[in-house]
Amino acid sequence: MKYLLLSIFLVASVNDTIFANNGNEKNVEINEVNIAKKWIFKDIINTKLSKEELEENKSLMEGFSLQFNKDKTCVTSFILDLEGTWKLDTSKKLVITTDRKGKNTWHIHSLTETKIIVSRNDAEQKIILVVE
Repeated sequence: MKYLLLSIFLVASVNDTIFANNGNEKNVEINEVNIAKKWIFKDIINTKLSKEELEENKSLMEGFSLQFNKDKTCVTSFILDLEGTWKLDTSKKLVITTDRKGKNTWHIHSLTETKIIVSRNDAEQKIILVVE
């Protein structure tokens, strides 16, 4: 009887671990290799907006993407494509992009292999981007 209960407990523990980790990726190191990808808009985090305002902001962001290339060039796509350059400040968790419209600072809040959460310049709103 003890072995049966122990077996059931172990199977339940393994299943809980598998399902708990499903979809929950671990953060990866913020470095140029992990950043150099094309990131497309997925969602917004902004606790100050109402549900309606949040949905409106999400619809405005549709089609937004950031592409950081290994050669330090980048493309910011939002209505039109802006080509520029990027550099990474790992100590401050920042990506600084420069294009013909100026400079933007992207604060990295979280980075996994397939998802990055950033905010632009001094914005409180966070943008969730996923790998294309």
